[in-house]
Amino acid sequence: MTSKFKSKQTSLPGMRPFPREMPVPIEEMKADDLRTLYRKNEDVLRTLAASSSSFVERLEANQAKIKARLTEIEGIENIQHRMRRATISEDDQMAVDKPEVLVSRTFLVKQQAVAAWGKASQNRSKHKTGTMSLEDAIAIEQRQIAVEQERRARVLERREMLTMPSPLHGLETIMSRKEYEAKVWAFMNYKPTDSDLEGEDDDDDDPSTWFEDDQDDGVKGQDIVYPDPEDLTDIIRLDESKFHYDTF
Repeated sequence: MTSKFKSKQTSLPGMRPFPREMPVPIEEMKADDLRTLYRKNEDVLRTLAASSSSFVERLEANQAKIKARLTEIEGIENIQHRMRRATISEDDQMAVDKPEVLVSRTFLVKQQAVAAWGKASQNRSKHKTGTMSLEDAIAIEQRQIAVEQERRARVLERREMLTMPSPLHGLETIMSRKEYEAKVWAFMNYKPTDSDLEGEDDDDDDPSTWFEDDQDDGVKGQDIVYPDPEDLTDIIRLDESKFHYDTF
């Protein structure tokens, strides 16, 4: 049974209908197309055709999307326009960030040490340095000269006692026969003491002979205890796996 009414054919007989043209998404439109669509929607919102509340809400949502898309496109175009107009003349005139200077930790530690030393030197300069008057310096020098002269006199006296006397005992004095015989007799009967024998050594002025070298390490008068390498394992550790044959 056939219907009395035949449906209206919108396409050729025996052919599929033409597909409708799908609207372009707002995200893919260009700036001019977005402005045209925005004005068209504004005109629709002013007319009475927009009677349905859901239709009005949908148009307003589209208008908000169009505004956001236009703002994004205009911002990108503005940046591109500025980049096209930008010229590079000299590196010093460009407003670029300067590269960060890498400072080693060793340099920072040394800088802090120098700063601390400067503060300490300033504090020391505030205190008055003790001074010595000219009279005190002269007195100290005179005492030193007297001690040195006394020492030299003892040395000469000891040498005279241990030296064979002669009639011409020195160019400045000439002894008589009796004085000469007395000195010869005293020299023959004199028995030197240990202190006199020690005084014969002219090495007393050599600082290297002041201490007795009773050790085989060449260090005079010092009992040096060298550290045990095993005791330093908790203080300094070396990664032996990173050693190479050409390290040293």
